[in-house]
Amino acid sequence: MRLAMRLLLPALLALAVVAQVRRGADLMRAQHLIYSVERRTLAMMRTGDLDKSKLRGHLAALADARKLDWAEVQI
Repeated sequence: MRLAMRLLLPALLALAVVAQVRRGADLMRAQHLIYSVERRTLAMMRTGDLDKSKLRGHLAALADARKLDWAEVQI
């Protein structure tokens, strides 16, 4: 029983670290998606090539980013 209690705290801390690393990776992926959509949209606006199918793709990418970071992306 005592051994189980001594191993429980380090195991929980390791699990928390893994969860934080995964969350950080999701946040970075969401930021990358947002940045790439913004960059492509601005390029489309400069060239005047506002194609609806491309914009739908951008909305799909933003929806994916929203799943990763719901606080940052508001569509």
